[in-house]
Amino acid sequence: MAAGGDTPSGAASDGALLHLAVADGIATLTLDRPAALNALSRALVAALHEATRAVAARDDVRVVALRGAGDCAFCTGADLKERAGFDEAARAAHAAQLAAAADALAALPVPTIAALHGHTLAGGPNWPSPATSASPPLTRSAA
Repeated sequence: MAAGGDTPSGAASDGALLHLAVADGIATLTLDRPAALNALSRALVAALHEATRAVAARDDVRVVALRGAGDCAFCTGADLKERAGFDEAARAAHAAQLAAAADALAALPVPTIAALHGHTLAGGPNWPSPATSASPPLTRSAA
């Protein structure tokens, strides 16, 4: 399953913003906007929420792995280029959309693991937010 819709700047070449693959009980959700450092646009967050609902409806998934495409970044948080054109109401709606997607991930009945690599900036290392997640926040050592 690939979820996409529109293809804002930074989208993968096939146009999908998020990919869902399930194999051997592992659902892998891949944020696929490597040119935009996997920044969370409205369309990507909507696709993530849709994929999370699809995972929740499956009985063959034992764990979810969330990762970012490309070699440079896991996720850099909200898409600030997109948000620059938002008015206050649109910014609030995007923040609510981000929170709802994080809540949906946290509510999954199976463990969710974020595979952090490369740049993990701004809200990226805190998303899904520890405030909405049953799991402790993931941190990376300075080793």
